[in-house]
Amino acid sequence: MMNMAVHSSSSNLSLPQKDIVRVYRKRAAIEDIIRELKGGFAFGKTDSSSFFANKARMWISVIASNLMRLMKSIALDDQQQSWTINTFRDRLLKIGGRVTKHARKVIVTLDSRIQEQFDGLFWRAWERLNALWQ
Repeated sequence: MMNMAVHSSSSNLSLPQKDIVRVYRKRAAIEDIIRELKGGFAFGKTDSSSFFANKARMWISVIASNLMRLMKSIALDDQQQSWTINTFRDRLLKIGGRVTKHARKVIVTLDSRIQEQFDGLFWRAWERLNALWQ
């Protein structure tokens, strides 16, 4: 590929092609983060008439997103790093089951189809997190 400067009507950038591609990839990555904040953390929800309340809600969304990203980076395999927040919640946090109490014991029963997947993922994540404190 030739390294020539490009200036098009759709962009006001006058840079080499590889630099333009790099800039637009970063822009796309930011747009993906914003989409995930809006969808997974209600970042765009401003249901209060108070500016301060809406600002506080937005900051809580940002903090929750950063904590979730940290959790994903520590606890998940490389192939799972690309999971969206909804996938992460569905596979690791939102697991349907039945809780019963019997003879001073609490028993959690999971659907057998989910249990195998959850067991492997949960315990791998638990081991990685536990290793940080050792």
